[in-house]
Amino acid sequence: MRSFLTRISSPFILLAIVVFSFFLSLKAGERGFFAFDQSIVFDGSYRILCGQVPYKDFIMPIGPMVFWLQAVFFKLFGTNYFSYLAGAASANVLAVICSLIITRLLFPSHKFLSYIAGLLTAIWFYPPFGTPWAEQTAFLFSFLGVTFVLAARHYRKFSLLLLSGCFALLSLLSKQNAGLFILPLYFILLFTCYAPEFKLVLRGCFMLLAGFTASGLLFFLWLWAKSDLKIFFQYFFQIPSLLGAYRLLEEKADLLTIFFGGSCHHNPLHGLPLGIRLIFSFIFLSAVFVSVYYLRNYKKIKDSWRTEFLASVLCIYLIFFQYLFIHTTMNEAKNGIPFTGLIFAIGLGLLLRLSNNRGMAKIRPLALISASLLVSFLCLAGIRVSFAREIQQFRGAKFPKYLSIDKLKALKWGQPTIVGGEDVKEEDMVNLVNYLRAEKKNFFIFPNFTFLYAVLGVPSPQPVLWFHKGLTYHVLYDPELDKWIVGDLIKNKVEIVVIEEKPVCGTLDDLWRMKAYIDNNFIKTQKFGIFNIYQRIAAR
Repeated sequence: MRSFLTRISSPFILLAIVVFSFFLSLKAGERGFFAFDQSIVFDGSYRILCGQVPYKDFIMPIGPMVFWLQAVFFKLFGTNYFSYLAGAASANVLAVICSLIITRLLFPSHKFLSYIAGLLTAIWFYPPFGTPWAEQTAFLFSFLGVTFVLAARHYRKFSLLLLSGCFALLSLLSKQNAGLFILPLYFILLFTCYAPEFKLVLRGCFMLLAGFTASGLLFFLWLWAKSDLKIFFQYFFQIPSLLGAYRLLEEKADLLTIFFGGSCHHNPLHGLPLGIRLIFSFIFLSAVFVSVYYLRNYKKIKDSWRTEFLASVLCIYLIFFQYLFIHTTMNEAKNGIPFTGLIFAIGLGLLLRLSNNRGMAKIRPLALISASLLVSFLCLAGIRVSFAREIQQFRGAKFPKYLSIDKLKALKWGQPTIVGGEDVKEEDMVNLVNYLRAEKKNFFIFPNFTFLYAVLGVPSPQPVLWFHKGLTYHVLYDPELDKWIVGDLIKNKVEIVVIEEKPVCGTLDDLWRMKAYIDNNFIKTQKFGIFNIYQRIAAR
């Protein structure tokens, strides 16, 4: 009877988790707009919808995948904020499904572990950021890649590894460091799955590399035929690698501090709650213990612990991956723990497996009670981070109502919305949009609120997707880029320039030719909050 009820209830529980994952991301993402981050994908996807080509018509230091995917949602549901949120929410659903599948493949006799993995993934994967983002896109493809590696083992179909290789390449083409750091995991998993049958290991690696190479070749052909190889190399590899190397080698972190919960201002994990770091540390040590136990007793236990060994290896690597990613990204640490659900479920599964050993059965009730409390803690912490919009620096803000602007009716404006130390009020935003709509002229906004091009249906008028010195363009002055920007402003017949006061990042002084063009051809006529309006001087 109990088994029958479990089979009946399981589909409903899974459906509830999937639906919850969609609506949690949707409702969290609608709270507030942080222009420095959230304009990027909105504008980039709109550019693609308008026919612009990445690395030919516009440049960015990341891959094009997030923009291509979100452009599909804009095409299907319109260029509006709801379809923007729906893109992220749909990706959240896919990540949850992957975590459910992975956990069931590793612990088929403990279905409740998959519910925990799915629930925590639903909370920690996309809702903390809330809107489409390159990093979460890379994480999603990594989730898919790992899922197909384990599915290939379970169903004994090496052809599935072709898809893993494809997803590995797509992860790299979403965010370089995320895709690069996850890459060794696939080969480690293949070795763990099939060793000591090295023919199977080599066959698996060959299939995975074949998928990766074929996908890479198709992308290269697209670059050659439709885009620009030289610009792609410069902005996707050259500039980001210099910044990444600096962060990895110069901004060193103490591994003991990272894993065991200490804090210092030099540690990028300082923003991650101590409780979460301690949970990861305990799970990490548990997974290491299982790995050592398996390796030391391999001749005796052989395949009876092979799946648990595989799970422990996956768990150890995912924890290491998250910390390495946070360290090199130097952004909000809470946005860098997408595998929290999978890590926690694996950790609990390993503890339950250990408790089956003689003399350890007494810890099972304690483990389950402790796990329930920790799941509750992680759920509440994740929901709080998401709804307070901590990653977008909205701490203490309220989100009382939706904007009255067409295409932005799914967005709740934060009170306050702080940009460069000043509050951008809802009325400032509405007045600016109404002014630009009434003028019916092409405009250039600098540097952050570029999503307004899509909102007002005008061309994105210059090639830099967002202005961040040292990341989106060289630290040293680049005259070719400066000339390109001015040429595009002229080509797109820009009549209005909107300059934001005290921007988060980016300054007109970085690009002196662009600044001189604006100074010589435009005059200030109006101001809405932080937005200074410059009209083109009429030709005499």
